[in-house]
Amino acid sequence: MKLRILVAYSMVQTFNQATLTYLNSFKQYFDADVEYLHVTDGSKINVTLNSYDVVIQSYCARLCFDGYVAADFIEKLRGFDGLKILSVQDEYNRTNVLKDAIKYIGFDIVLTCVPQHSLRYVYSQIDFPRIRFETVLTGYASESIGEFETTFKPIRNRSVVVGYRGRNIGGIYGQLGFDKYEIGRRMKEICAQRGISHDIAMDEESRIYGAGWFDFIGSCRAMLGSESGSNVFDFDGSLESQFRDMATRLGREPSYSDFLPLVAQRDSEISMGQISPRIFECALMRTPMVLFRGEYSGVIKQGVHYIMLEKNFSNVDDVLDQLEQIDELEAMATRTYDHLIASEKFGYRAFIRNLEEIILEEMNRRSTAPRKSGDLRNNKLEEEIPFWQLQTPSKAPKLPVEYQLIEKKKNFIYYRDEIQNLEQLKDDTLRRYREACTIFSENRSSGSDKSDIENFRRFLKDMKRQFDFFQHERLAVNDLVIDFANIVSLAKIDRLVDIFEKQTKELYLLYEQAQRIYAALETYQPSSVGQSWKSIPFGVCKSLGRKLQNFFDHSQ
Repeated sequence: MKLRILVAYSMVQTFNQATLTYLNSFKQYFDADVEYLHVTDGSKINVTLNSYDVVIQSYCARLCFDGYVAADFIEKLRGFDGLKILSVQDEYNRTNVLKDAIKYIGFDIVLTCVPQHSLRYVYSQIDFPRIRFETVLTGYASESIGEFETTFKPIRNRSVVVGYRGRNIGGIYGQLGFDKYEIGRRMKEICAQRGISHDIAMDEESRIYGAGWFDFIGSCRAMLGSESGSNVFDFDGSLESQFRDMATRLGREPSYSDFLPLVAQRDSEISMGQISPRIFECALMRTPMVLFRGEYSGVIKQGVHYIMLEKNFSNVDDVLDQLEQIDELEAMATRTYDHLIASEKFGYRAFIRNLEEIILEEMNRRSTAPRKSGDLRNNKLEEEIPFWQLQTPSKAPKLPVEYQLIEKKKNFIYYRDEIQNLEQLKDDTLRRYREACTIFSENRSSGSDKSDIENFRRFLKDMKRQFDFFQHERLAVNDLVIDFANIVSLAKIDRLVDIFEKQTKELYLLYEQAQRIYAALETYQPSSVGQSWKSIPFGVCKSLGRKLQNFFDHSQ
């Protein structure tokens, strides 16, 4: 009988091709029944975990951030008596929070990026005596992206000599983090100075995703790169706090040199330089790589699989010369493809095969006691939570568009309910304001200027007309409103959200403007005028003023 495996993940992160490929590999290569469950970003889940043999929590459902993974799922997973596996990356972020979560949930296996010889630096045996830590790569080559191979050009026909996409992640991640930015910054300067064709960018707006990313790799004669990861472990979050404090003092994000004195010691305590999924992607597209000197998990060798660039750029002339030797570049690209892709030694099939062996070993070592029959599906939850919001297991990872639909529907409900509240207040509030106008007018001396009162009356009529207009506008999309729960098109739900958000904002502003006019008129009234008729409109408007601020906070 096949094992039943549940993969817990975040659909918010599946926009990243490497993450999506990783998740799909479980279904593609496991000889098991595999299902997926979105468990982050406030997800409402309903699942019977004990109907599964194994639960694998993906690295994209990160436990180092409080509240990111749904608390209900964490409690269910803690009580799960099957095999619990955590895949984790970026272990240098809030490491102690992650470690506490590993212990609290009681994972049996942790797939870590920490080398075996350095495990004690991060995960001491005293703290984790019964947990099995298996070192894995941050990503692998996958047959599922082989479709992109058809888009690559022969190296001699590629017009861009050097390509790169990176980012400046700040000084908190030490040398390896700095390298990701510096290799692009300096090479871009050099290429510009020497008139070498390049496409190098380190800003968020220039990042490329999906099939376009493979097109980009395949259009470059060579791709820059550096080791993935960070040697700077922020165990207790103190470095993150110091980084924020320094940013406040400087009025900008601290650079690598700014923050270096605070991370230099930790940067030398462990070596976490790893091969990244990008290297497999470049190998797939037969794109030679220019990489900073490094270990790269021991998977590739300089001069054989990539052109090595010293971090001080002392050999940049030689590197650029090698980029003009097309035959040698093609030979290197072929060697790297054969080693990383064609050999299948570093593919997801091999990764899953190894993981299957680990799972079987651990399950054979476990007690033969019968499994729990608890953790029943919560039928009451299904009644309380709308079906479109409730997360249940699926046969494949969901894409970010489904998360966007959920969030937009939640926004629509918020605006719809706010408009309903304002509509309920409308008649009584307008009536009381009209009564106030009458009293204001009666208390003015004969012959005095009452134009401000008349202007307020006209404003109240306009306010009523605006309510009526908005009601007519909503009626025009009433079919969508009635069936909003079944909408699967972002364009349709966007249309609803846009209409209801705009109306909510404008109606609140009308109430706020009425409050200001009323308050100004009130200041001219004699102190002898009774207060009973004034208190209700004023109280209503003060309440609306607070709701208005809450609305703006929600919109932001």
